[in-house]
Amino acid sequence: MIETLAIQAPEKRQLPVEVRDPKDEMILASALGGKADYLVTGDDDILVLQDDARLGKLQIVTARAFLNLLISP
Repeated sequence: MIETLAIQAPEKRQLPVEVRDPKDEMILASALGGKADYLVTGDDDILVLQDDARLGKLQIVTARAFLNLLISP
């Protein structure tokens, strides 16, 4: 079901930041390539990048923070 609703995001080839865990590069590249507003994660290796201005408009947040954004007026 989710595959029918998903939008394929192109990967950004060159990341503007260094990622601690190379396995996370694809996740960050997809978020940036797809011009996502939010990347919701519990992964500390990605969360450490949440305040990095080089990510542009992409906001890296925990699930709890994202839910709080959704329910705030």
